[in-house]
Amino acid sequence: MFLALHSGTAHAADAWVREAENRLASTRTYPRSAQVRKEAGTAVVSLQVDGNGLITGYQIARSSGSEILDREAERALDRIGQFTPTPDRKPRTVAVRVTWPGPQDKLIN
Repeated sequence: MFLALHSGTAHAADAWVREAENRLASTRTYPRSAQVRKEAGTAVVSLQVDGNGLITGYQIARSSGSEILDREAERALDRIGQFTPTPDRKPRTVAVRVTWPGPQDKLIN
């Protein structure tokens, strides 16, 4: 019983992270200056949220390789401000990815 419960909790937490990444993907833009430079990459952000999903802090844990895209990841988080409540309504720190495909993928926002 404990394993099933623990597994369900882990599954819910993983689903919450995927939802957060999807929301970031829909909110982030591809800055024109990064487009011109043909910059692409994935930033990993250490994200702190309270139990209600309010963003209480974040920092770039791994750079995308582009200062422009890293700053855009931070701006996207500022625009969001709050996610859905965490599955257990407890504060947590999670790693979320923000990806910008290469110009060949025609990500233009």
